[in-house]
Amino acid sequence: MTQRIEATPASAEVATVAKVAKVAVIGCGLIGALWDHPETAQDYSLTHAAGFSKHPNCDLLAFVDADIERARAACSRWHVPHAYSDVAQMLAEIGPDIVVIAAASHARMALLTPILQSATKLCIIEKPLASTLQESRMMVAAFEASDCLSLVNYSRHWDDSLRQLAVRLQAGEWGQVQRVQAWYGKGISNNGSHMIDLVGTLLDAHPVRVRARASPLAEKEAAWSDGKDPALDAQIIYLRNLHNAEKKEVQLDLLGCDQSEFTCFELRIMAQHAMIEISKGARELLITPIVDDPNFANYRIPGTRQAQEAGYLQAMDNMVAEAIALVSTSSEKKRRSSCTAHDALRTALAVAALKQSLALGEIWQQIDM
Repeated sequence: MTQRIEATPASAEVATVAKVAKVAVIGCGLIGALWDHPETAQDYSLTHAAGFSKHPNCDLLAFVDADIERARAACSRWHVPHAYSDVAQMLAEIGPDIVVIAAASHARMALLTPILQSATKLCIIEKPLASTLQESRMMVAAFEASDCLSLVNYSRHWDDSLRQLAVRLQAGEWGQVQRVQAWYGKGISNNGSHMIDLVGTLLDAHPVRVRARASPLAEKEAAWSDGKDPALDAQIIYLRNLHNAEKKEVQLDLLGCDQSEFTCFELRIMAQHAMIEISKGARELLITPIVDDPNFANYRIPGTRQAQEAGYLQAMDNMVAEAIALVSTSSEKKRRSSCTAHDALRTALAVAALKQSLALGEIWQQIDM
């Protein structure tokens, strides 16, 4: 079940941290190490390397990559002491509390196995969880059989502005949600899964049935994945976890865009009393109230669009703070990240059902957990 969002900002958890956590990052690509630099003057992190290296309550000790030269380059870039090409060796020599898997999705199951056999307390996995539904299920089962906590970096879970928006939507501040529309690029498994997860998080809902539409885009759109992950159009029905008489099912109309032309991640939620827009990948948040038409009696129309504070660029640092808090607490109570492997499996099931729908002639598919 999708976790309900609380109003407390993720950054508030930093105050509970009491000790240093040892960290290792596997995968030295863009989000692992390359999107920002320690000498860049900015108050937010774009990579795991930046987030963990700047946090005062952790030690980023190692980078791991199948290409040892990439690992060494990341170590040089971030002033980290240890480079490895072998995960088991790193685990034995470093003994990290937190391991980040930012390697390619097809490699994650093999990487996870030795991590869960070690004393690692928390494993952070980049989205999507794995490259196949079978591997996603295997990963969830492996976590459930271990003492290691899971955290899947569907990053908008750690955007404080979206957390607050979720609270307002779930409280019914703008009335009943009627429809949801979204535009995305770079694959249904890749960025499409981000959008599917985001809608569920905002509405406290989970997908229950889906229908895919073949991509109308040029074949070059999916060239980045060798044609394996096109940006499908889709209809997704969500079931909201409501306890009142409000309509519980909401439809997301998902439209693919050509990522080779520009990056697109846009969401519009149509409610009774407002239109909510999440734009520029959540770097812009706009709310348009519905008002009485000043010219035509008995009509209501969109009013003046109001910009809200956006916090997506702080999401990585908030995620890092939560991760360190999770491994630093002495509480015996079962801890849970804001997005676990089990949560990510729901999104993986929706993606797999969309692919099945397309293969069967674009028919509706039920989603069973």
